[in-house]
Amino acid sequence: MPILAKRFLVLISVFALSMAIYFLLYLIQYDAKVWSEIWVPKVAEVKGSIVGENEDENRIILLAGSNGLFGYDSEELSRMTGKRALNLSTHAGLPLEYHIWLLDRFGRSGDLVVIPLEISYYYEEFRFDDWSTHNLLVWGKDFLDTLSWSKKFDFIVSTNPERVGLGLFTTLFQKRVPPSYHFRDDQVGDIINETKAVWKSGQYGAKYTHLSVNPYGDMQSNSGRTFFEPIDYEFEARVSNLFLKNLENLKQLASSREMSLLFTWPVLVKSSADRDEEPGYVDMLREIQSALERHGLSIAGDPGAVILDETLLHDTIYHLNEEGREVRTRQLASLISRELSDTEAIISP
Repeated sequence: MPILAKRFLVLISVFALSMAIYFLLYLIQYDAKVWSEIWVPKVAEVKGSIVGENEDENRIILLAGSNGLFGYDSEELSRMTGKRALNLSTHAGLPLEYHIWLLDRFGRSGDLVVIPLEISYYYEEFRFDDWSTHNLLVWGKDFLDTLSWSKKFDFIVSTNPERVGLGLFTTLFQKRVPPSYHFRDDQVGDIINETKAVWKSGQYGAKYTHLSVNPYGDMQSNSGRTFFEPIDYEFEARVSNLFLKNLENLKQLASSREMSLLFTWPVLVKSSADRDEEPGYVDMLREIQSALERHGLSIAGDPGAVILDETLLHDTIYHLNEEGREVRTRQLASLISRELSDTEAIISP
């Protein structure tokens, strides 16, 4: 065998061995209970219990990231539309597949699924970033087990090696990890009982905990305004292949369960500098809207007509305070009533 070929074979062997060792270490630290935003799965389980236990027919299910979590008063939306509205929104740092997985678990026939999806979902080609891989490795095993082998591979190669090292350290020294970062299936019943006790007392806990979720799935404790940074949206006017694949999966799920889908705009705000003018980013949103229509998806409503004043924000550019939530709820109730009348943007089973 020529010397060059031998060297190449050695190089390939070393690479394969290194990858095998890394994969083994990855498996060892899989599900390690490192620091994470453990409130997310706890809130998701509470919301799932709310939606799963509800027996009303023809419900409205809100499904999005945290703009949906903070942006609506589902009790008022129920009153205004005449349909029971329940909020299944969680966190925009999670891939769209996670939201679809939640809907698969808790949605049922007759539901109108209203999706004020964060804009980045439409054009991003890649959703497994440092935040999502870090957190899902801690508490997202049930979701990760549902991914295809190709997506599992994407998830593994997307994980920061430093995160793998942290997981290994935690696995070897479990006593160093605070119990508050652990989350197991046998805790779900306790979490739900704790939340129901809060409903009975009316004394909601701090935001970003399951104890701040009301009986409709909305997160409370978002009083006042603590966000004062410049309003700066950065959008890309295109539709990614990843979104189109997820859209097709979402449509198939809705069809198989006899659910309807209604995509609309997420929370959008303008700065005081815009005054009565339309913010510059609206033109980009209309380009995204046109691009989606070319792929057969209508986004209900004109983006320029739903923009709120920055004074209605709470703690981030996507989270509304209580006053903003009431304004946004009225907007959404009007849009839903209009779309139910002409069904232009509703994807029916």
